[in-house]
Amino acid sequence: MDAGKIDQMIGWMRASNLEFHAVVLLRGGALVREEYFPGWNRGSTQNVYSCTKSVLSALCGIAQGEGRLPAVDARALAFLPSGSPPAADPRAAEITLDQLLSMSAGLPFMRAVDMAGARDQTAFVLGKPLAQEPGARFLYTSGGPQVVSALLQRATGMSARDYAKGKLFQPLGIQDWSWDTDGTGVTIGATNLTLSATDLARLGFLYLHGGAWFGTQVVPASWVKESTSLHARVTDMNRAEGSGYGYFWWVDEQWNGFSAHGAAGQFVFVVPRLDLVAVFTSGLSPDNFPVPWDLLKDYVLPACG
Repeated sequence: MDAGKIDQMIGWMRASNLEFHAVVLLRGGALVREEYFPGWNRGSTQNVYSCTKSVLSALCGIAQGEGRLPAVDARALAFLPSGSPPAADPRAAEITLDQLLSMSAGLPFMRAVDMAGARDQTAFVLGKPLAQEPGARFLYTSGGPQVVSALLQRATGMSARDYAKGKLFQPLGIQDWSWDTDGTGVTIGATNLTLSATDLARLGFLYLHGGAWFGTQVVPASWVKESTSLHARVTDMNRAEGSGYGYFWWVDEQWNGFSAHGAAGQFVFVVPRLDLVAVFTSGLSPDNFPVPWDLLKDYVLPACG
């Protein structure tokens, strides 16, 4: 990797008036750059926002590999806990797990903050009428991941938070983290997972290697391939999210990679053809959210030759 090109990027970031927290670059199995900005260091953790969804996807893959989660073409709501409030819209009975994971279930747009006041966030989501027919098209929402988290809890017998601890975080050596639940004990599916930049890089490294962590298969390789393949074409999003969507992972067709994204500029970019993982953590405004994507395009990818 061209260190001079990366120096230029870091210099631009430091000279800007934008709030950056960390940059971590891995290539060829080695840490090639780790940079922190004022107030942040290797031990700093933060809400990774919607990168949480990509972690939830990994947990779904683990559960499916264990034979606990239904097939992705199964009607998802049939697997919710008995006694769950019925969905307000009868069309919701047709929603599949595939559609939930690919943001094409027809659930209305909602932000995590819209759901935060509800004790039972799953019931809150399913209490809304669908915005479109299940499977019609991509429609981004934080509601779907909450339903998936509830499904995962029913399938595994433990919350996504507890399942992640033993099945994902411990194998990867991730120790300093937290993940909130709603008032019913269901883990927040869309956000509120706190991790460090280096721990996000661990997630990227795991997926770069097909779900294997130094010889141990943590996430089934078939799930990694499936979840980072195109399942929904994306429209009406920002320039960093203009290609497609897999299963809670973004598909970057410009450079044949995939990525996890979180509000305020949290990104985990994985580019297998370059053996590259690039992590950016930030505190950016919505208008500047795509800037790390620009930095990857303008500096990091050219630095790889």
